[in-house]
Amino acid sequence: MATQYSGNNMQLQYDPETQQWSYVNVAQNFIDTNSFTSTDPQFQYGSDSQQDSDEDDDPISNPCPPGYELVTLPDGGQTCRRIEPIQDSGGREDRPEPPKPDPSQQSFRKNKEAMESFFE
Repeated sequence: MATQYSGNNMQLQYDPETQQWSYVNVAQNFIDTNSFTSTDPQFQYGSDSQQDSDEDDDPISNPCPPGYELVTLPDGGQTCRRIEPIQDSGGREDRPEPPKPDPSQQSFRKNKEAMESFFE
């Protein structure tokens, strides 16, 4: 349990009878943050010569066959899910389809040309 000590804290208070604000010292118990320190056991670090192994290559942590990944379901169970292959775009950049002409704009252009020819 954390040890505590008593102290004061400044608090802003409003008095509705006098309609004024004032500061008051309010007694409060504080937690002594030094009570949280403990002697932890010496942490053992791994050696620099060890190389991290890829989790996907470890059959214990990933029992799925190649082309599948291990997923955790909402109920806590685990299952293998097929990894969708990335489709090749055939060497071309993926470009959006150009906008299709708006029929109302085409009729506007025709009417505009007719109006311009009328004033020539």
